Amino acid sequence: MAYPRVLVVENPGFKRSALVKMLQRLGVRDLVLAVDGDQALMHLRQQGAVDVVLCDITGRDRQGLEFLDRVSQQGLAEALILAVDTPPDIRRALGHMPSFGGLALIGVFDRPLSLRSLHKVLSQYRRPADAGSSASLANMELPSEADLRLGLALGEFRGWYQPKRVMDTGQLAGAEVLVRWEHPSR
Repeated sequence: MAYPRVLVVENPGFKRSALVKMLQRLGVRDLVLAVDGDQALMHLRQQGAVDVVLCDITGRDRQGLEFLDRVSQQGLAEALILAVDTPPDIRRALGHMPSFGGLALIGVFDRPLSLRSLHKVLSQYRRPADAGSSASLANMELPSEADLRLGLALGEFRGWYQPKRVMDTGQLAGAEVLVRWEHPSR
């Protein structure tokens, strides 16, 4: 699976470092890092647009909103994931918004972010160029070993048990297990 290109705007460094490690563990390789909106805009102008911005806009007054407006107006990103330290009712309200600052809002998470929720949002994100294409099952790429290992690590596999009985007596002879992968996007 190809993850989108992600801009992480986070300060202080330990929070940014934790997010980067999570994204890398998920397989995201194309990352742009910044401590604030000004640095992020500078990087985006130099390195090109990203697919997704991951940031926190709380506690930044109007600066965070202005940053997102500029990113959207200049076509430097398509979507937004918010990591916020807000009460649950505000987080839920934000989650119902289709866009924020001109960017498609694809996720709103409380801190600390969980690997599972970040994986789910990023794996469901479709680049605008891909949005109109619908791949048939015959053309779907098989999961890689890394995808399987990640699915195991995220607890996406479930066992379903079927008893085996002796036909003549009905006596229990054993069980079979069917394992299903509850993948978030396939």
